[in-house]
Amino acid sequence: MIQMDNSNPDLKTIQNVCRNVLSEYIKVCEKYDLRYYLAYGTLLGAIRHKGYIPWDDDIDVWMPRPDFERFLAIGQDELPQYVVEYYSVENSKAFFRWKPGISIEDQSLKVEFDLDGVKKAGYPWIDVLPMDGMPKSELGRKLDCFRFRVWYGIISFPRAANQGVLDLNNKSKGRRLIIDINEKLKIGKHIDIVKCFDHIKRFRTKYKFDECEYVHGSTGVYTDKAVFRREWFDGVRYGEFEGLRVRIPSGTEQILESVYGDYMTPPPEDKRTQSHFTILTE
Repeated sequence: MIQMDNSNPDLKTIQNVCRNVLSEYIKVCEKYDLRYYLAYGTLLGAIRHKGYIPWDDDIDVWMPRPDFERFLAIGQDELPQYVVEYYSVENSKAFFRWKPGISIEDQSLKVEFDLDGVKKAGYPWIDVLPMDGMPKSELGRKLDCFRFRVWYGIISFPRAANQGVLDLNNKSKGRRLIIDINEKLKIGKHIDIVKCFDHIKRFRTKYKFDECEYVHGSTGVYTDKAVFRREWFDGVRYGEFEGLRVRIPSGTEQILESVYGDYMTPPPEDKRTQSHFTILTE
């Protein structure tokens, strides 16, 4: 039995806040018959722990692109208690902008989070990631992933310039050099990040989710591992997450094995990603 991580006394509070955001998001999806699926560590937590991975507070969900776009059009009106944000929205109200998916942010709780080593004040959120189709050929899928990695790397320049330069600790020499150059030359200040995301969206949406044999989970972390068979998302299957009845992919086991390998065996303690947030008091 894995015990809850007690090193961060704020963890349970933040987990409950994000769990409630997820609950309200699910209500909207059910109201409008929108497809969604728990993703990555949230999906893993549902299978292995029936809730959060005990030492984490992150929530990610996937939405096929057609459902993602429908939710984007109605999300803010349906969830007025939160800030529903996407990269292309002007006059951003959300703290952490410029991500490839939608953030649903609860601004009733102010927190500090670790942005790759740099401490920032903000608010807890959940991420909604679009899923798009991919080319049929293996070479085409590899090229698609390569393009995604390149453009996601380009986006890191203006994102770091606007959100604060990322910490140089625990980086490879190559990445430290790139970060250092970006800081000194202010490269990111000259890159239009919205245009970069627009470009990503154009090439990502070239292949329709419901017409492809393979689909992609749209993430800069698991780019190559996030290529899945579309049939793994066919039909309706439910799991449990912190007492909520939640949708999970029909091919959940295949997906988790593809991303994590032996997903039922927790990593050693020194490899466990800790909570992103700490509550700030006025």
